Amino acid sequence: MKDDGKKRGRPRDEKARARVLKAALRIVRTEGLGAATVERIAHEAGVGKQTIYRWWPSRAHVLLDALKSFVEQVVHIQDTGALATDLLGLAQANDKAASAQLLPLMRALVAEGVADQDFMALFKRDYLDARRQKARLIFERAAARGEIEAGDIETLLDTYYGMLWLRILFETGPVDHQAAASIARAVSGAGKALAKREARE
Repeated sequence: MKDDGKKRGRPRDEKARARVLKAALRIVRTEGLGAATVERIAHEAGVGKQTIYRWWPSRAHVLLDALKSFVEQVVHIQDTGALATDLLGLAQANDKAASAQLLPLMRALVAEGVADQDFMALFKRDYLDARRQKARLIFERAAARGEIEAGDIETLLDTYYGMLWLRILFETGPVDHQAAASIARAVSGAGKALAKREARE
C-alpha cells in the first residue's frame, strides 16, 4: 500500500528523508542487503527508528524509495537522433544502475512483491511503470522518424525490459556494458525488421 507520509503524523523533513534514502543505499552497496535493517538505516541517517516507521510502513518501502531515487539520478533518456544509439545510452545507464551492487536489492523487492500484492502494485506503479513510461519516449521518437511502427512500441518495450529483467532476476547472463550493447542492438534491430515487414505487407 502506498504510504505518502500524510497519514503518519507530521510531514516529512525532506533533508532527513534524503539522509534516510542515502543511508539505506550506502549500506546496501557497501555491506549488503542483510545489513540494511531499519535500526541501522536510522542510525546512519541520524533519525529515530520511529521516524522511519512514521514515513514508511516497512523496510521494503524505504529500500524501494532509495532505489527509485538512485535510478532517477543515473538513468536519463537521451535524444541522439537514432533508435540504436538512444537505446544504447539507456541500456548503459541501466547497466550502471544494476551493477552498483544493487542486483540483490532489485531481486529482493520483486520477492517482497510476490509475498505482498499491495507492495507489488506499488513496485509496479512507482518503479517499473515509471521507468517504462520514460523509455517509451525513445520509441515514440523513433516511430515519428519512421524507424519503427507506432503499433510495435509496447512489444518493443516488453522485449527491452524482458531481456533486462530476465538477467536481473534469473542471472541468465551478466548485466554489464557488453550486455547493454547487445540488448540495444537486438531491440533496435527487431523494431526495424518489424517495420520493414509491415511495410511490405
